[in-house]
Amino acid sequence: MASKRSKPDVPALLPHEVADLRLRQVGQRVQRGFLEGGEAIWQARQVRAHEHYGFADPVAYAEARTGLRYRTLARLLAVYEATLRVPEPERPEVVAMLTELGSHKAAVLAAAIGDDKVDWRELAKFAKDATEEALQSRVSVDLGRERASGAEQPGERLYRYLLANCPPEAKDLVEMTFEAGFKLTGSKNAWSCLLAMCEETAPGWLERVEKGVE
Repeated sequence: MASKRSKPDVPALLPHEVADLRLRQVGQRVQRGFLEGGEAIWQARQVRAHEHYGFADPVAYAEARTGLRYRTLARLLAVYEATLRVPEPERPEVVAMLTELGSHKAAVLAAAIGDDKVDWRELAKFAKDATEEALQSRVSVDLGRERASGAEQPGERLYRYLLANCPPEAKDLVEMTFEAGFKLTGSKNAWSCLLAMCEETAPGWLERVEKGVE
């Protein structure tokens, strides 16, 4: 009777290795999630789910169902739609590239994907180390959409700079705060909005400093 071969012992992971592995897995799921979100919105639009539930706009419908902001969902949809504009054999490469960039840079690059005038692979290489603002500028130039000199609205460059340089996890908070400020001030000028924020927060902050509260 043949003896059974014993399986080699697999060393157990140490607690810090388990924690590290879990964080890596979470990061991968989050990175993949924005494309899955865009696909879900696209599929819902294809079957006109929004109309069945009394919504005229599929993104507004998704906003009501998910609790996520309209702009975020529109960005996810735009990124997913970009993957459909390339031949099917190339899609895995596009998905991997967009996933690596993250949803914000991916949304900027999405406009160029599938455009015959643009080498999106070259843009993807540029995007890895570029700021979001620099990538937006490069994409606009490559697509022939560069703004005319002096066409910017007051404060527009400041707003783009803040979004491009704030931590990725804070970008939605910054956008949400400025959008609320634009409504309250009645102005789209980011400088006016920023000054209004200072006026709102300064009294409370100065009082806390005087009291020695950090």
